Amino acid sequence: MKDNQIPREAETLLEYLDRVREAYRIVRQFEVWRASVPSIPGIPDGPLVPPTGGKKGAEKYHGAKLSEAVLGVLEEHPDEVYRAKEIMTILIDGGMTFTATRPDLSVSRCLSRAMKDDRVVKRGRGRWQWKPANPTEEMNCGMCNRMAWGEMMEGGVWMVSCNGCGPYKITPQALAIIEEGMGQEALASVRSTVRSLAEEGKKPLVTIKSLKEWAGSPKAPRRPITEPDDDLPF
Repeated sequence: MKDNQIPREAETLLEYLDRVREAYRIVRQFEVWRASVPSIPGIPDGPLVPPTGGKKGAEKYHGAKLSEAVLGVLEEHPDEVYRAKEIMTILIDGGMTFTATRPDLSVSRCLSRAMKDDRVVKRGRGRWQWKPANPTEEMNCGMCNRMAWGEMMEGGVWMVSCNGCGPYKITPQALAIIEEGMGQEALASVRSTVRSLAEEGKKPLVTIKSLKEWAGSPKAPRRPITEPDDDLPF
């Protein structure tokens, strides 16, 4: 022991050693306590590298684009609900590496953008799920004689995708009026309006009210419209 480590004032060497032993005792008690409590989750500095050891599927997400990988996890398990950190762990186990200090926030941003694109839904605070897809079916386009693909949305509203008319929504009441008989001139006027709106990037909603407005003539329908204007189910 160096001379400058030995106290020179008021305390003897024995007292100094007693204080050292007491400090060691406190440290040992702290180590015992720390071993008895769960570790605090944290993200180490630097890139997160997937564990090695030949784990099955360890290269699944290696080199993949983050947004595509995040959506791939949810799409692969559409019935499961995930937190951003859980998805991050799956990606790391699958071979993805992160350079960001908070990769869970990067995952959250991908999920938020996907929700705006109507691809995922939020199930409570910080919990995400793949949006259940409504089955599509082939149907006659209400605006022309082409075949189109229709998807039943909430409230019975159809989302129609037609190569000639573009994407549009139509209520079952409006579709019934068209199928039961509208003048060709009136229907052509409605289709022209729908197609124009679709080309502008909009998804027009065809209702009984809009049929009246877009038909161009109050005498266009072959039968009187007795249904209320507001035929929306919400």
